Amino acid sequence: MRLLLILFFSSPLFATVTYQQVKPIIDKQCASCHRGPFLDLRDFPFVWDMADTQEEVVIEMLKRVQMPDRDRMPPINFPRLKDHEVEILKAWQAGGLLP
Repeated sequence: MRLLLILFFSSPLFATVTYQQVKPIIDKQCASCHRGPFLDLRDFPFVWDMADTQEEVVIEMLKRVQMPDRDRMPPINFPRLKDHEVEILKAWQAGGLLP
């Protein structure tokens, strides 16, 4: 029981997640393609001409990484984000997108 509680409270949902923890995921899964003038995910704050806030960028990112195969990001010819990577992104968003 104690081990279960330790694992539960040490999960990304209860940790303070910063961009430094998110950056390796984005570098590996997103930034190699999304590095242009309209959408640039190489550094935080991100650049996206269709969003007014960083929150909007991350909400859209989370939406797209969880879409069905034909619509998802990264595209189907690239590996999906692992569940724990998605959870880290969610925790980062929930924690206020700390730098």
